[in-house]
Amino acid sequence: MTGTEASLFTIDVDGTVTSLPATVFDFENPTDTGTDNVYNLTITATDSEASTANKQITITITQVTADFTINDASASIPENTAFSATATTAGTTVGDITWSLKAGNDAAKFTIDSATGVITSTVAFDYENPTDTNTDNIYKLTIIGTDTNGAKNQPITVTVGDVIESANFTITGIADSTIAENIIFISVAPTLTGETPIGTITYSLSGADESLFTIDTTTGAITANAAFDHENPTDDGADNIYNLTITATDDDDNTDSANVIITITNVFENTLTIADQTREVAENANNDDLVGIVLETTGEPTEYNVDVTKE
Repeated sequence: MTGTEASLFTIDVDGTVTSLPATVFDFENPTDTGTDNVYNLTITATDSEASTANKQITITITQVTADFTINDASASIPENTAFSATATTAGTTVGDITWSLKAGNDAAKFTIDSATGVITSTVAFDYENPTDTNTDNIYKLTIIGTDTNGAKNQPITVTVGDVIESANFTITGIADSTIAENIIFISVAPTLTGETPIGTITYSLSGADESLFTIDTTTGAITANAAFDHENPTDDGADNIYNLTITATDDDDNTDSANVIITITNVFENTLTIADQTREVAENANNDDLVGIVLETTGEPTEYNVDVTKE
């Protein structure tokens, strides 16, 4: 057997042509002289009389089209954990697979080993503070697997679930208040001490007199719905002492409450005047006999004192 590619083959005495064990034909990397995947041989047959005959043959290598898919590696994981999975294929691949992640969506929060296909998150996920593109705790990425014949894509999702976490915190910075009547009460915003709440804090109000106040659910500041009148108390006990309870609740239902008492004091709102009065008392009058009634006053008297002048 002769020919430009004869060194890659052997021939038996019965005429069977076989490629050498070390020869593996690769369509993408041809080794024939023309690098066109056409291997040329000349077979010569010789009989006992030394007569010969030649035959030209060609061996053409055809391309094998890869027909593989990338398996879906989507998963759901609890928050505060890292994600890890391995990309795998189904079907036929040509050569080794090289793995990568398509840029965009949430790919920046993951890495993939180009040789093994192991996918790993680069962050620990926090359900209360999602960092995915849509902030919905569903992280989207696309796996790319590339063999000799080309690339295939597989979108996957990593869904992060909530884990109920405990946090011990205390409401501070807000205290009982004493204010004068005729003004609208506005409290300072409370503060929280202790452990960090889980997610967002929401404030609410309860207590015997809560209907007379409004609370800012975000800051916790309390505002009276109207000014208070000491002479006409509207608190539950009608004693100008208003009782409230403020509660802070985080996203995992951890709570703390604090009682707040608001006391309303009196303000003398007008100048007190009494007109001069003249009364006659009979001689020999007894103690506790009625002399007369004050005819006119303005303001808010709390007691009367009598200064008597004898004429």
